[in-house]
Amino acid sequence: MNKLSSNKNAVALDMGLMTFAKLSNGEEIKNLRFYKKAEKRVKKIQKKLSKKQKGSNNRKKAIIKVAKVHEKIKNKRNDFLHKESLKVIRDNQTIIMEDLKVKNMIRNKKLSKSIQDASWSEFNRMIKYKARWYGREYIELDAFYPSTKKCSICGYKNQKLDIHTRKWICPKCRTFHDRDYNATINQLKIGLGQSKLTPVDYAMAAEQKYIFWSTSYHKRKQEACHFNGE
Repeated sequence: MNKLSSNKNAVALDMGLMTFAKLSNGEEIKNLRFYKKAEKRVKKIQKKLSKKQKGSNNRKKAIIKVAKVHEKIKNKRNDFLHKESLKVIRDNQTIIMEDLKVKNMIRNKKLSKSIQDASWSEFNRMIKYKARWYGREYIELDAFYPSTKKCSICGYKNQKLDIHTRKWICPKCRTFHDRDYNATINQLKIGLGQSKLTPVDYAMAAEQKYIFWSTSYHKRKQEACHFNGE
């Protein structure tokens, strides 16, 4: 496998369900929810299958039909995962991700179907082996690092932050945070501290970009509220 040309880019990814992933460079990967989009059709043909007599030719045909639908969903998802993982690998020299412990997360019955549909584990696997193939550095962080609750600017830990809060303002430095974007900056900093290739200074540049985004976003939001009389 030919190695890609090296670069000085580093990126941290924060995996999610509303958005498949947010990147520390400000980019997002949309969650296309392949199974959810096909779920009605899957249930419909599975219901037809359940009504077919066991051992009959019609049941055998129905089984094949169900298998083909699942195969189509799988192929679409894998194509998406391959394209997005390769883009991340091509654009960045160092890739930083959390060890999400997906097996534990899917025990949550409310989220298990969505997590399996997103297929984080497969995406992570692709990132790992493509990093080896193309001469990239892959850094995996402990999932228990408080990247979400920690302010990426001043280090304040917001212990009151719950899972439903997507935006918050740091009580200490007054920085406006997007929950996931803030987490990626924290992950980038800790990951580059372990990096053998990419300078830690890159994290500082990402932080300055994040401050600019945070200030601009908060200002736009305040202006919108003022315009709407809120």
